[in-house]
Amino acid sequence: MGAVLCGAVVWCWVLVSVLVRGVGAGCWCGSVREMAKVLVFHFTEEGRLPKLSDEERKEIMNRFYEVLKEYPDVRFNGTYVDENGMGICDWEAPNAEVVREIVEKALGKPPVDPVIVVKRVL
Repeated sequence: MGAVLCGAVVWCWVLVSVLVRGVGAGCWCGSVREMAKVLVFHFTEEGRLPKLSDEERKEIMNRFYEVLKEYPDVRFNGTYVDENGMGICDWEAPNAEVVREIVEKALGKPPVDPVIVVKRVL
């Protein structure tokens, strides 16, 4: 009975972790790495995101998803821009260097604007 209950508790914990954190958000077994909030800025003329068609957006996201398979602990939370392409990409990763590496692999060049680790203060 105890082993069955323990197995059920572990399964529920895994399911809740996936639902709350997302698939690929981190490994629940062994050691758990601390993730940082990493922001990639897009504010200079060269760094701003161009207007993209739906197909271009899908192609870029597919390249990122392929690269992210190599980084199971990293989570991409989204890109947020204004009408001029100025904005941020929001990540959870061990550090800023890992995000730079992912962007370079996916896009063929490193980010132009800063990539920084931030901490919540409010």
